Amino acid sequence: FEPDLLSYRVAHALLCESTFHPLYSDFVKKIIPLEDSGAQKSTGVGFSTIRALGAVFLSLPNVENELQPYDLVINMAHELGHQCLFLLQLGDQLVAPNYKEVIFSSIKNEYRPPLMALHALVALTFINTMIDQLLKRPSLSALQRRFVENRRKRYQDLYHTATLEFVGCPMTPLGQGIVNEIFKHSLAV
Repeated sequence: FEPDLLSYRVAHALLCESTFHPLYSDFVKKIIPLEDSGAQKSTGVGFSTIRALGAVFLSLPNVENELQPYDLVINMAHELGHQCLFLLQLGDQLVAPNYKEVIFSSIKNEYRPPLMALHALVALTFINTMIDQLLKRPSLSALQRRFVENRRKRYQDLYHTATLEFVGCPMTPLGQGIVNEIFKHSLAV
């Protein structure tokens, strides 16, 4: 195997061994590798769009080969969160239809439309859940464990404050239910 292909295969296997496997097999139909731009973020680049349901676009993280699958699987979980929320968006607006204000998103450190902030919050939920599952793996080497723990520190503090950004933002009942569930989850991690 080429190192690039091997990283994708290992990340796929890690995700399939997680509790996300049923969602992943239902929602993600194709992972499209992105070319390395040379000035790539250390965590890699990924995106999804409601216009291409089931497709996830991911680049390799700019880290050591041994650590690439761990950032990749975190990115895959992140994109899975977007895919799940896209499906809910097809049947519900999630944010009150007449609400045109922006809210501060600590995840992106900028003001954003509430639906975009909700996407970031859901992605962060999936990221933190995947990190917790990775840290329970007894087969992690010391280097891998330290790497995943550093990723946890990066995302956990954001997670604890991100749900509070929706206080005062009018949501549909489904949207409010999602925010409430995420808030409960954020207190548990």
